[in-house]
Amino acid sequence: MVFVNNYSPEPEISEEELYGPEPYDLNFILPVPQVLSTDKLRLVPFIPRVHAAAYFEAVRGHETIYQFMSVALEHPSDFLRFIEMCRRDKTAVVFAVIDTTRLDPNTRVGGLTSRILGLLETDKTNLVTEIGPAIVLPAFQRTHVASHAVGLLLKRILDIAPSGLGFRKVKWVASPSNLPSNKLAQRMGFKFEGLIRWAFVMPRVEGYQKRWEGEHPSDFLRFIEMCRRDKTAVVFAVIDTTRLDPKHPEWEGSLAGILGLLETDKTNLVTEIGPAIVLPAFQRTHVAPCRRFTPETYP
Repeated sequence: MVFVNNYSPEPEISEEELYGPEPYDLNFILPVPQVLSTDKLRLVPFIPRVHAAAYFEAVRGHETIYQFMSVALEHPSDFLRFIEMCRRDKTAVVFAVIDTTRLDPNTRVGGLTSRILGLLETDKTNLVTEIGPAIVLPAFQRTHVASHAVGLLLKRILDIAPSGLGFRKVKWVASPSNLPSNKLAQRMGFKFEGLIRWAFVMPRVEGYQKRWEGEHPSDFLRFIEMCRRDKTAVVFAVIDTTRLDPKHPEWEGSLAGILGLLETDKTNLVTEIGPAIVLPAFQRTHVAPCRRFTPETYP
């Protein structure tokens, strides 16, 4: 049996190629309109030579917005390289979101670049695509920008031709720790389908804000509250009765971790174990009996 494997890796994107070709070729497998708009914003193709400078100015000092992305965007060149990688992928396209309620102080016209939003892994055979990247610049968070932009793109994707593309499904993939992204997806009508484990290697970037900074890790407490509000989920505290905690004698042991059940289906008698977190001091040891977990009981 004779065969060959002529694969060769794609060449690295050089400094000269970071801003893409001129004229800018979107290289997308589907038609891209000149503009999509509401009464408050516009979506236009992100062209680095046009939009990158304003984007970098807005994101400077707020690089922690990248902490849940699967690519390291520590420097402006990293971001440009990421945009060029998307452009070379014919299943991807990236838009600049222009907030028309705020004028650009440099030009006094047109509006401000408020976020980037794109499509990934677009499959025109099965009519499926994924929204991403979805980055809202700090000055525009908790405004109309996110919901208007995502709603506008969903309408374009799901509406029947000629006003839309007539796709069957739109995906939204986000880290479980990225609560704002998950909440936005739920608010826009996305339904939770499950966890994709070991899907991405998250980069470790020096300077990104530590996710557990401060005295009160609010993200964790918010996650526990989300579980509590989900009637198919319950979370337990794992108490190691072989080690007493002098600060909490009422526990009759020490907090060793948390363990829970998710997506419990009492009709089909199916459930999922999770979250399952063993605290560092108790790893590679036995696990003690469990009791119901509340943040107030086990701070």
